[in-house]
Amino acid sequence: MTDFQPIPCLLCGADRPATVHSHSGDPYLVKVGHVAHRVTWVLCRSCGFVYQSPQPSSSLTFRIYAGDYWRADDQGAKRAVKTKCALEQVDWLATCGELPEAGATVLDVGAGDGVLSHTFEARGYKVTRTDVGAPPPADQFSLIVLSHVLEHVHDPDRMLHGLQERLRPGATLFVEVPDVFSLGQSYVLKSLKQNQLAAPHLWSFTPGTLRFLLCRSSFVVVGLEAVRGARGAVLRALCRRDPHAAAAQIALPRRDRSAASLRGYFLYHRLRTSVLLRVQKRAPGVIRVLELRR
Repeated sequence: MTDFQPIPCLLCGADRPATVHSHSGDPYLVKVGHVAHRVTWVLCRSCGFVYQSPQPSSSLTFRIYAGDYWRADDQGAKRAVKTKCALEQVDWLATCGELPEAGATVLDVGAGDGVLSHTFEARGYKVTRTDVGAPPPADQFSLIVLSHVLEHVHDPDRMLHGLQERLRPGATLFVEVPDVFSLGQSYVLKSLKQNQLAAPHLWSFTPGTLRFLLCRSSFVVVGLEAVRGARGAVLRALCRRDPHAAAAQIALPRRDRSAASLRGYFLYHRLRTSVLLRVQKRAPGVIRVLELRR
């Protein structure tokens, strides 16, 4: 098996990709010896889902995370952004009325460096942390958190189904993923190591495609919102466990307006990036001012 495999669309199974972005020299791949590989993002012509294809294999992904992936997030500025993001998430849950009472149990899946877990613990919650590849614990929880996890997982359906029995009756699954419309902006004025197009990200969602995936995994989506926070444009979803829910209850997106406009959106940001890079070579101070104004 090679380290990269072309794949069909995760949502509809069609194999009709249209390339919307590609880059070589991805910093995560360079560290594991794949200097020349071009990370390619495609748009499914059938349903409009955006994903990386060919995708890194599970073994290659393990090697990426086994390096300094999390250590890079311990840098001061990034740590501050993640702390602010965690506070925003907890406050958003409270505003939506979905934050359980203090002392309740919370499962943080893919806890990484533990910033979000620490935020919940500081508010009196009993937090259990688990890695993405580990089986969920046998206990049931009042809240399960998937914060910037689904876009990293090769089989999101399997992960979501595995969490079904871990939710107490009436409990909430909270999901946050990058908004697909953050992708074009993410490579403007930022290095590839900081953006949403880098190799560790496999999928990107619109509200419609995220809702479909969650319903297909037997969850009822009780709230879904596109917001802009410390980590840029993201989608936040609130779900309830429902064994009778199914994707048949919601139509697979058929090239909705947001998906249909993605190719033009990416083209615009590629052109914009090209201009800004030229400006950066000639007048670095101008780029610094633009960064501060964002």
